[in-house]
Amino acid sequence: MALPSAWPSSSCSSCSPHWRRISLIERQRQLDSVRADITAAQGRREELLRRESQLQSPEEVLRLAKDRLGMVPAAEPELVPPSIVVIGPGPTTPTTVPAEAP
Repeated sequence: MALPSAWPSSSCSSCSPHWRRISLIERQRQLDSVRADITAAQGRREELLRRESQLQSPEEVLRLAKDRLGMVPAAEPELVPPSIVVIGPGPTTPTTVPAEAP
């Protein structure tokens, strides 16, 4: 059975302001929820930025390298004087005299 087109407006004309208020209240709740989500996300972002800054500090990098990766500090550099090592026959010395020809 089809309802006349004027039925909703004539029987519910007094309900319309109430439905509008309810709709506005519901939209305001949704907006408040979205705003709360945004505030929480911004707080989390700030927390992550602080943590990132901490992780990039030289002290924290050194601690993580030692604790998680088992790395150790490098030995202190030292000056090593060059040493001369001769491989193969050494130079002829004045005490070495070649044999005389016959």
